[in-house]
Amino acid sequence: MTDYEQIRAVFSHLHASPDTITEVLHMAENKKTDPHLTKRAVTLALAACLVLAMAITAGACGLFDQVLGWGGNMDITRTDDGVITTLHTDSLTAPVEISDDRMVFIVNDEHLDITGQVSETTPFLYQYTDEDGNVHHWIIGMNEPEAENYGWAEFICSADGTWLGGCSIRTNLDENGIGPEWLESGKASLGIPW
Repeated sequence: MTDYEQIRAVFSHLHASPDTITEVLHMAENKKTDPHLTKRAVTLALAACLVLAMAITAGACGLFDQVLGWGGNMDITRTDDGVITTLHTDSLTAPVEISDDRMVFIVNDEHLDITGQVSETTPFLYQYTDEDGNVHHWIIGMNEPEAENYGWAEFICSADGTWLGGCSIRTNLDENGIGPEWLESGKASLGIPW
C-alpha cells in the first residue's frame, strides 16, 4: 500500500477540514517533499482528527452538552456537576425592535407586531424548537407603560422536558429572586420552576 493509500484509508473514517486533508495528501504525493515534513504533517493531521473524534464522542456520550440561546445571548452547559448558564452581556441581541412606539418581536426573523399584547401584568409568550429538539420559551413584558421600558426572558427546555436554564434581561428581581408581575405570570403559565 502506498503512502497515499494509507493516508486515504486513515482519513476516510475521520473528518478533518478539507484543506488539511488536501495538504497532507498533496505532500504525500509530492516526491520532492522532505520525508520528515510529510511525517510531521501526517502526525499533526492525525492528532487534530483524534481531538475532534474525542470531542464528538464525549458529546455523544453526554459528558458535556451545550445549548445556545437565541442571538448568542446565553449558553447553557450541562456537565456531570450540574448546569451552568452564562449570559453574554457584552453583545446582547434584543428580541424586540421599537419604532414609533410599536413593539415588533424579531426572534428567528419573525416580525410580529406585539404592541398592545403586552403590559405590566400580561406577557407576550413565544416558543420555538431548535434543531436539537430543545424548546426556547420567550416572555416579553412591560416594566412601565412606555414601549421602550420592556423586558424579556428566554428559558430553554430540553427535548425530554427537563428545564435547562434561562435568563431575564431588563428586569429587576427582588431579594427573593421574584421579578415583575408580567415575568412571574409568564413563568407560571409555562411551568418554569425558578
